[in-house]
Amino acid sequence: MSIPQIHIHYQLTSAEVAETLLCLAWKREGLRKQVHSAMLIVLFCGILFFYMKNPDRSYLLVLAGFVLFTLFFILFGANVIRKRKASKIASIQGEYRLNITKDGISTQTRKHKDEPRSDDGHEAATFAKSSSEMYLSEHVISIKIGAQVYCIPKRTLTDAQIATITNDISQYCVVREVKTVR
Repeated sequence: MSIPQIHIHYQLTSAEVAETLLCLAWKREGLRKQVHSAMLIVLFCGILFFYMKNPDRSYLLVLAGFVLFTLFFILFGANVIRKRKASKIASIQGEYRLNITKDGISTQTRKHKDEPRSDDGHEAATFAKSSSEMYLSEHVISIKIGAQVYCIPKRTLTDAQIATITNDISQYCVVREVKTVR
């Protein structure tokens, strides 16, 4: 099956970048986060139980405070850091032009919207099953090829282009569906 060449031109919003960062951290944000949170809650309750049995051990209160701080960081800190990174990336207001083919993705970007466009700023990444991943979320399609990450907002694509990317390019990538909540 031949994949048609898809040309996309867009600018990213902060929410789209945050969703892509969430997709890239899906292992830490999913079941692993829930397991670590549950373990810290059990540890916190155990420390408080032993403190109530013997209130002379004041170091247990310090330990309980540290566990509680760690729990809050796991639950809320990663979101705050991700949103800061996303707003920093989106504030550049770069203009992205992608050409997606069966071989890979070639790009031409401008780091700032006021920067003149040049034709020598092309970069290309080739699909390889061992190093390519595609994350499908509610608002973006994130494609990771090696160390390169491409965030493609679904608002810039037609339904046919989304179907082409998800069905045909999935032959060359490991596909993961990520549920994101904004």
